[in-house]
Amino acid sequence: MPQLTFIYCPHCATALIEKEIHDVRRLFCPECQYVHYPQPKLVALVVIEYEEKLLLLKRNIEPARGLWNFCGGYIELGETVQEAVIREAKEEANIDIQLDKLIGIYGGEEGSNVVAAFHAQLPGNQISHLAIQAEEVSEFAFFAWEELPPLAFPVHYQILRDWKAIKL
Repeated sequence: MPQLTFIYCPHCATALIEKEIHDVRRLFCPECQYVHYPQPKLVALVVIEYEEKLLLLKRNIEPARGLWNFCGGYIELGETVQEAVIREAKEEANIDIQLDKLIGIYGGEEGSNVVAAFHAQLPGNQISHLAIQAEEVSEFAFFAWEELPPLAFPVHYQILRDWKAIKL
């Protein structure tokens, strides 16, 4: 279970206590009966192909700074999953993409993020638009399947395995 970080009730400001609720230790307010239910964040990412190679971005932020990953990020309130991944591709690599298909939904174990992974082809007219956002990305490159560098997160390997199975 993830670490419980709240100290005070967000409703009445009473100090929270740990209490067993439905066989799980939760933060509980003895004053107003509030129960804190931690939830994973939802992430959207896209596997982008161009001429049989995959676009990867080198992370310039923690966690996993210096490792490679796909375009993606957290979904904002009021945004669809598809809108989020299109926005992230624009923010991180300055490209406009059209999503092809959903590869799968991953994660949620032990408090991890839930990841919605999509596929897109990079239109040829977008290749000249590629540019990194230096705050989050230090570089980008295209890799063939057999040349992939170490990836930032274990879920990326699951996504690649599933995408390869879909392609065959």
